[in-house]
Amino acid sequence: TYNGSDQQLMIFCYECNNENYNIDITDATGRFIHHSDFTGNNVIINADQFAKGYYFIRISGNENKVTSKVLIY
Repeated sequence: TYNGSDQQLMIFCYECNNENYNIDITDATGRFIHHSDFTGNNVIINADQFAKGYYFIRISGNENKVTSKVLIY
């Protein structure tokens, strides 16, 4: 979910638990945009520098891998 007024990308992973996870964000062309680590099932990423467009968010951990598409407008 993107909240344009706060310029934050709030990511919720309902399949995640209290393990360590990695988030990789790429743009529609596959260009690497962001990487971060988190524990739990949600994380907030500062999206100030993200241009408008589609992005792919890949969350990976020990046993889980989830990819989702988001539109920033």
